[in-house]
Amino acid sequence: MFKTIQQLDAYFDNREKIGIKPGLERIQFLLRKVNHPENSMKAIHIAGTNGKGSTVTYLEQSLLAMDYKVGTFTSPSLTNRQGMIQLNQKSISDDDYLKYANQLFDAILELEKREDPPSNFELLVVISFCFFQEYADISIVETGMGGKEDATNCIRPLISIITSIGYDHMNFLGNDLAEITNHKAGIIKQKTPIIIGKLPEQALKVIEDAVLLKQAPLFQLGVDFKIKKID
Repeated sequence: MFKTIQQLDAYFDNREKIGIKPGLERIQFLLRKVNHPENSMKAIHIAGTNGKGSTVTYLEQSLLAMDYKVGTFTSPSLTNRQGMIQLNQKSISDDDYLKYANQLFDAILELEKREDPPSNFELLVVISFCFFQEYADISIVETGMGGKEDATNCIRPLISIITSIGYDHMNFLGNDLAEITNHKAGIIKQKTPIIIGKLPEQALKVIEDAVLLKQAPLFQLGVDFKIKKID
């Protein structure tokens, strides 16, 4: 078990070499061990090549103005790992960070025995979901990479957002825009509204096919709504 925040930080530091591990098997195992906090979260899920961070900020400010307790999960943090997990613009406390990490301790050991250790990102996702379930009225969850196989993609959001699509993480997501879009379109859920920014035609075709398959209402910037700058 982790007794101090310094011990937990050192543990995460030593595990950085594990790197990125796409796929949902480990995250689903971890969530099951902590009684699926994601099932009772109210969340907004955001993917995209660019614009995720600013979209999180706009939504957070709007919801705070309406007196919601707003959780945000973003990556990477400009400060430290705890900065990825915030409630009302304040990072998760040391006590809560330790508490939720310790709830995962036995599950981590079990996955390590299977020689399939979870990534740091996967652990932080689960910690954030436990935290948000306990404290947040609504949570804004940003994907780490892509969407379909991203560890955040086990929530049932109120709404999904894809801000933009371009060439990123090509060693994981593919070499052409259709492949990359297919990964990001993985956050589209059955009959769940999806908002998209202005996308290239090739990407838009993939999104349109996905929303038809999932019967998801689609709202496109410049078609269904516009953004106006107010001075």
